[in-house]
Amino acid sequence: RILEAMRKHCPKAKFYQASSSEMFGEVEETPQTEKTKETLNEGGEIVGKTATEIVEGIKEGVDKTLECDIQLSQELKDKGIKTGKYTIENDSLGGKNNVLVLYLIFEKDFNKAITVKAMDKNGLETGRSKISITAKAGNAGYFDFKFDKRTYIEVKSKIEVE
Repeated sequence: RILEAMRKHCPKAKFYQASSSEMFGEVEETPQTEKTKETLNEGGEIVGKTATEIVEGIKEGVDKTLECDIQLSQELKDKGIKTGKYTIENDSLGGKNNVLVLYLIFEKDFNKAITVKAMDKNGLETGRSKISITAKAGNAGYFDFKFDKRTYIEVKSKIEVE
């Protein structure tokens, strides 16, 4: 069924089926018994590496597809702030995907409130969160921006940090 589906839907696709000797190498003794030790050969290693690359490529593509667009305002950039890693989490009060955990890096002393706006994939605002932050130059840390529990930060959302 797999080959028929490939023929029908992907006629230019190539299919390679490795036999056991290509996967596990040549045996060390003949005739073989249950105790015969087999070794991996180059073909088996290539198949293993290729499978790993395919899985990692798919995972990377899915991760990029689900990323939010974090946009730091010019004013905050001028004040020496940079963003790092972020995650979207659930709050403890029953909200789903309504907490933005954002890693901020401070190149200058900072003492001000930061407002974060969540926009859906169509550019409509879905929520705001504001926290006061005091940090010294050279410091960095994670900050939790908690939105109303009805705010749901979607995949591909735009997040404006002001």
